[in-house]
Amino acid sequence: MMEYDKTYFVPGDKVKCKHFQDAPEMYVVEKVTRSIVRDGQQESTFLGMRCRWFSKNNTLEEGIFSSKDLIKL
Repeated sequence: MMEYDKTYFVPGDKVKCKHFQDAPEMYVVEKVTRSIVRDGQQESTFLGMRCRWFSKNNTLEEGIFSSKDLIKL
């Protein structure tokens, strides 16, 4: 079985999307989860990391990215 290194992100970390050559530098705002109730028990599902960055037009942008798609700078 193949072992993978896990990278944990915390608010304030500088990150970049590893799939795009010219991806902007972003910073992590928060961990995003969704809570649902099944059979009377609450379950939380991890959705991703909310990140913010400035576009080329100097507009503040925000998005949710999978932690697998991010690299820490």
